[in-house]
Amino acid sequence: MTIKQREIYTSKYYRHGKSYGIIIPPDLRDVMGLQPGDQMAMNFQEGVLWVVRVTTEMIIDRKKMATIFDKLYPDRSAARVANT
Repeated sequence: MTIKQREIYTSKYYRHGKSYGIIIPPDLRDVMGLQPGDQMAMNFQEGVLWVVRVTTEMIIDRKKMATIFDKLYPDRSAARVANT
């Protein structure tokens, strides 16, 4: 499924009781396969909010997390090895 080529999608940020939400345009919801109640993971970098639907395939064990951490922060991994 392809997304309609648009430069900008607009959304609305709103309050619902004590919670807040963002309205996602219908064509993006379809492409992302979102259903009501889905859990979302978000990252905000360089002024851009990145959102993905959380799936069971995203769960990793401690060993894989340590490998990722070592690649992201090589200076810290060397210090961790020296302390053991």
